[in-house]
Amino acid sequence: MKNKRKFIIIFLICFAMSVLCFSSLFVVFGPFRKYKKSKWLRINNICKTEECAQQHSAESLHVFLEMWIEDDGEPALTVSNLREHFRLRYLRRTFQGYYAVIVADNSEKLYVFLNEKLEIWDCLILSIFPSQEGAQEQIKSIMRRQNQDYEISIPFCYLPTGSLCIAYYYEDGIETVQYGIIDEFDDKIVYTGTLFQYYSNSNMRVNLLFMLQYYRSIPFIIDNDRKS
Repeated sequence: MKNKRKFIIIFLICFAMSVLCFSSLFVVFGPFRKYKKSKWLRINNICKTEECAQQHSAESLHVFLEMWIEDDGEPALTVSNLREHFRLRYLRRTFQGYYAVIVADNSEKLYVFLNEKLEIWDCLILSIFPSQEGAQEQIKSIMRRQNQDYEISIPFCYLPTGSLCIAYYYEDGIETVQYGIIDEFDDKIVYTGTLFQYYSNSNMRVNLLFMLQYYRSIPFIIDNDRKS
């Protein structure tokens, strides 16, 4: 009886490990993801960024970004609209859904984030991801001139918090910074950071605070696509 019970326990442990292993491979390699009748996209989280899509001009990336902004989600653009502009090879899979990454001829990268229905919910154009340590001096304060955008050289996205709050992308994580006005000049305003919070890539999806506040505000980018 003891041997039988031991055998059952070992069998259940092996079965659980097999399911976990298969699930991991399913996320990393795909299967193929169907997005339209008889059309498929392959999921791949391990290939190089440059292999995800054919290289395109920087202008084409900005044209698509402007089109998405003007569309305003009515109706929502989908992966089909994305494929009309770019030749995709793979999508990335994350806990937020999927995203496509397209590299431009000037090292800029367009990230297009999709939900489970393959509808676009965010787009970002980013370039080189710095280290957290190397970015600290730059994020302490930022400046904006009248009728112009903020002067920021680090990859970032705005957060819809009601005040000026920005998420900065690093090689190994994200840092959110809330800013307040500190100085006003004739043609510019200087904002200084008042609240800083860092989230590493490894614990982002299991961090309850991050998931509650920023699940659909900060698009997640895997480590492969943060490398220079």
